[in-house]
Amino acid sequence: MPEFSYKARRRSGELVEGVLQGADRSAAVAQIERLGLFPVAVDTSRGGPAPAKARARADIASLLPPAIRAHLQRQRKPGLQEMATFTQQLANLLQAGMPLSSALNSMTYLQTKGISSDVSRQLKQEVSEGRSLSDAMSRQPRVFSDLYVNMVRAGEQSGALVDVLRRMAEHFDRFAQVQSKFTSALVYPIIVFFAGVGLIVFFLWFVLPRFMSLFGQIGFTQLPLATLILIDISNAFTHWWWLMGLVLLTLIVLFKRFQASDIGRQKIDEWKMKLPVFGKIIRLNLYGQFARTLCTLLGNGVPVLTALKITEQ
Repeated sequence: MPEFSYKARRRSGELVEGVLQGADRSAAVAQIERLGLFPVAVDTSRGGPAPAKARARADIASLLPPAIRAHLQRQRKPGLQEMATFTQQLANLLQAGMPLSSALNSMTYLQTKGISSDVSRQLKQEVSEGRSLSDAMSRQPRVFSDLYVNMVRAGEQSGALVDVLRRMAEHFDRFAQVQSKFTSALVYPIIVFFAGVGLIVFFLWFVLPRFMSLFGQIGFTQLPLATLILIDISNAFTHWWWLMGLVLLTLIVLFKRFQASDIGRQKIDEWKMKLPVFGKIIRLNLYGQFARTLCTLLGNGVPVLTALKITEQ
């Protein structure tokens, strides 16, 4: 059974370190919580597989050019479930009575998927310099949205930061569940669509050309119009595939540029909502997002105009 080294906090805020055995990391965390402690960091003990993988990744990264390495190490925009986990962890540490600076320092040791420890380290540094938590978060817009920053600012002003963080964690978790259901509802139709396209391409590129000699013996003039059209399409796939690929690539680039413009995003959103079957699902999902976001902001003391502006974004 693997060993895990951990750091945890007592309710008094005292830091505790130790080693325990567990089937996996989740089981180790459960054992720590049963001890009445608040886990801060739980990692495979030294000599285990995790450090070896980390060293291997570091060795591979050192071979890359500095520009590419910097791009890969840049903090990406975290997902909803990752934000929920980060927010819940911070709320737990503050609920345990830890000062904000100490809580952020402990967050640097937490392994939150999708959010680098450098984020917590930067927040801790700016809070230590006298900035509020909301101001520090506003300096990292790639991680913390306007909604998040304004919610935290409202919590600071009302003195209920822990409650606001818990509501935010529930908000992100609820959104993540809805997003997961929405994605699951689209998976099957998308698989069917691409499977159908793949079969058509396979038929035109590999199956139909094998019948060309047979069609030649019969005489192309005696074939139905639909069959002649399929033969022409098949010939295009076989002999002009590079041109078709170039045209497809050009269309993708033009679509991406159109999508990046303001009018392009607006038009694409209109097209999405007018799609048969899928359009209704997309509209209902957007209505739910609008209502939940506005309710969460207003419920935590954010002014109406500010809340509407954030919801619009």
